[in-house]
Amino acid sequence: MPQHVISFHGEQLAPVLTPLLQVLGAHEARLLDLRHLRLSGNLSLMAVVEYATAQESKLLEAVQQLAAELGVQAHLNSPHPTAPPAYRYILTMLGANLEPHVLHPISRYLNERGLHVMGVAPLEAEGLQVYEFRLASEFPIEREPFMIELLDLRLTSQTDFALQVDDAFRRHKRLIVFDADMTFIQCEVIDELGRLAGAEEAIQAITHQAMEGTLDFQQALRERVRLLKGLPVEELHQLAQRLPYTPGVQRLVHILKTLGYQVALISGGFDLIIQHIVDQFQLDYGFANQLEVQNGRLTGEVQGAIVDGARKAALIETIRKQEGLQPEQVIAVGDGANDLQMLTQAGLGIAFNAKRFLRERVSSSLTQPNLDAILYFLGFSRHELEALQKDV
Repeated sequence: MPQHVISFHGEQLAPVLTPLLQVLGAHEARLLDLRHLRLSGNLSLMAVVEYATAQESKLLEAVQQLAAELGVQAHLNSPHPTAPPAYRYILTMLGANLEPHVLHPISRYLNERGLHVMGVAPLEAEGLQVYEFRLASEFPIEREPFMIELLDLRLTSQTDFALQVDDAFRRHKRLIVFDADMTFIQCEVIDELGRLAGAEEAIQAITHQAMEGTLDFQQALRERVRLLKGLPVEELHQLAQRLPYTPGVQRLVHILKTLGYQVALISGGFDLIIQHIVDQFQLDYGFANQLEVQNGRLTGEVQGAIVDGARKAALIETIRKQEGLQPEQVIAVGDGANDLQMLTQAGLGIAFNAKRFLRERVSSSLTQPNLDAILYFLGFSRHELEALQKDV
C-alpha cells in the first residue's frame, strides 16, 4: 500500500490535528506515525500515513484543500524506509547557559561518531538549561571513551552530561545510594574530627591521597583514625548536629521518597555521624565504619569490616537484591575514587563535583552546586517537581 509523509507548517491560526484526522478517517488512511509541535506561536505537524491506492488522488487533494483552508503550508513526500537502529540512548545536557557555541561541538561530535539524533527536546528547569538528545545507533556506545571525549568538548563551559539507555528503567528507578562526605554533606568528616583532635593537617594530607586514588583506602583510613585517639565521643555527637548539608538534598530526598524510592547512605565515614543523618532524613539504609570507643573516647581503631570501594559495591548489591530490584533501577552518587565500583555497577552512576578520574568512568557527571539537579537526569521537568514538593 502507498505511504506518504504529510507535513504542515505555519502560524498557529487554527487547529490542524483534529481536521487532519477527520480527513484521514474519511479516506480510510492508516496512521503510522504522528508528531505535533507548537513552538512560539508556530506549529509543525508531521504524519506518516498508509492508504489504499484507489484513495491516493482524493486523499492528497483533500490534504492540500485542508491546508489552504487553515492558512498553513502542506508538503507531501514519499517516505524513505530505514531499518530501526538497534540501540537507543538519551544524552542529557545540563548547564547554566547552553548557547549554540556550546551545543555545536557536541552535535558535530555525535554526527562524526555515526550517532543519529532522532530528536532534541528542552526540559523546563529552574535556573538551568536542559536538553535531551535522543540518539540511535547501529552499535552500542562504549561509555568511558564517550564520556572522555564529551568532557574534552566542554572547554570552559560548565556543562554536565548523563548518558542513559532509552528504556523503561530510565524513569522507573527505585533505589538511590549516596556517598556522604562532599556528596550528601559538604565536608570531610574526618578532616573536621582531625581539627578537633589537633591533627588537621596530617589527616587532610592523607585524605587528599585517598581521594586521588594514590593511596589504598583501608590503609589511609586506619592511619587517619589513629590520629584521632583520645578524642571524646561527645565531640562526634556535637559535630553531627552542625553538619553542612549539600544544597538541594532535602528537596531531592523528599521528592524521591514521595515517588517510592529507597534511599541509602553508604559511607567510608563513621557510623555515629551516618546514623544521625539517617535518622534526621528518615533514610532507609545507612552503612559506615564503626569506631572503637572505650570510656567515652576513641581508641584510634576501627571495628569490623572497613567500608572501602569493594565493600560499597557489595552493600549496594545487597540492598538491591533485598528490595527485589534490577541493576538498571539503581542510582549511585559519589565524588571520589572510593565510589568508582559503586557508581559503575549502578544503572545510573553520577560523579558529583568529582575529579576527572571519576567523571571519565561513569555514566553521568554533575558539577552544579545543587544536588537536586539529579532529577533532571531522570527526565523530570520543573512543573512536575513543583507539584511533588508542595510540602517542602
